[in-house]
Amino acid sequence: NKENKDLYEKYKELADKEDNVIFIGRLANYKYFNMDEAILNSLLCFQNNINK
Repeated sequence: NKENKDLYEKYKELADKEDNVIFIGRLANYKYFNMDEAILNSLLCFQNNINK
């Protein structure tokens, strides 16, 4: 709903201001993940941001 989308945008604006922090997972993506999706999300984040 609109209230949740607005809240997400506020969190995203705050998160975008942070340096050297990577937000991942359910809250960062603002969606539900099954366990396999959560693991894939973390592995892709590592591959794209840490293991360059």
